[in-house]
Amino acid sequence: MANLSSKALIRVDIQNDFLANSSVAIARAQEIIPNVNELSCNSFFKLVVDIRDCHKPTHKSFAKWGQHCIEGSYGYNPPSTLYVNSNIKLFHKGMDDKVDTLSGFENPELLPYLLAQKIQSIYIVGLALDFCVLSTAIDAVKYNFATYIILDACKGINVNMDNLTFQKKLASQGIKTLKTADILSLK
Repeated sequence: MANLSSKALIRVDIQNDFLANSSVAIARAQEIIPNVNELSCNSFFKLVVDIRDCHKPTHKSFAKWGQHCIEGSYGYNPPSTLYVNSNIKLFHKGMDDKVDTLSGFENPELLPYLLAQKIQSIYIVGLALDFCVLSTAIDAVKYNFATYIILDACKGINVNMDNLTFQKKLASQGIKTLKTADILSLK
């Protein structure tokens, strides 16, 4: 693992619409919040980044997924139980009505920000493990970051963290997997 000053925690799509009472809610997604909060406050990371889905009411993805994360709505916001502070840098994805974006790196400002901060290793948590978390991780590898997914701080739609076939798929793409306790034990 890289030195302390080069690690970033990226929190993907931890928003109310993905937690409950919407067409895109992920079963038991709220269970990741304690691990995400513990990681977010850990000095292991130089910085914490939030990636949020942010759509206008006419976004093309609604035909496939249903309305979600409309800019300024309750569903767009993070849950009240998620640790937030002014040091967490926020990046949006999904702002273009005509493009369905999954990866946080589809925001053209994310990569330059991470490079300017001299980040070498990225640790990803959030929702959904098999869509936006995975897409963000694949792009992180493409941009030559050491890339980790913290499995017990993610929930998937069609896959769970213990799925060995999914973990092998991640490994074959250069993505390493960890659990929250692995990071906490490095204090």
